[in-house]
Amino acid sequence: MSLLLAILQALVLFAAAPLLSGITRVARARLHNRRGPGVLQEYRDLFKLLSRQSVAPDAAGWVFRLTPFVMVGVMLTIATALPVVTVGSPLPVLG
Repeated sequence: MSLLLAILQALVLFAAAPLLSGITRVARARLHNRRGPGVLQEYRDLFKLLSRQSVAPDAAGWVFRLTPFVMVGVMLTIATALPVVTVGSPLPVLG
């Protein structure tokens, strides 16, 4: 059960992060008496960036191509181990 909770928590945090960033951008714009971007602008920006063609130097090795996947994996691992929904860590083995 705790593994399912940890995975669900990581996916919710992964999906909600752009929304919280969008709310912050709107609030900051309102403090400056500007209209600012929409709350969902972060999701649009992510979709645009992910749909772009990959640009890599000709001399790029396997580390260059592997780095984005490693970073997403690290972020999901941290989101799995952080106690956001529960008091204790969902996966006590990780931390």
